[in-house]
Amino acid sequence: MVAHTRSGQRAKTEAIYEWLYATCAFAGAGVYWGLLECGGFTESYALLGGLFVIVATRLAAVKWNCCFPGIRDPGGSSVP
Repeated sequence: MVAHTRSGQRAKTEAIYEWLYATCAFAGAGVYWGLLECGGFTESYALLGGLFVIVATRLAAVKWNCCFPGIRDPGGSSVP
């Protein structure tokens, strides 16, 4: 039963990190769009800015072990 609990916890933790990856990607895409459309930058500079935000937020999350607090799963329990 302990092995089942650990694998279940691992799946919940992996789900949290999937949300974190998506959030970093959306932030980078937002910066790319903002620089390209609103900032008047060329596509190359907008791409570099977006990539920088994605990499920087992901590295910061790894370094400081960031995750989202208390995401609720469909079963109703809170995921730490």
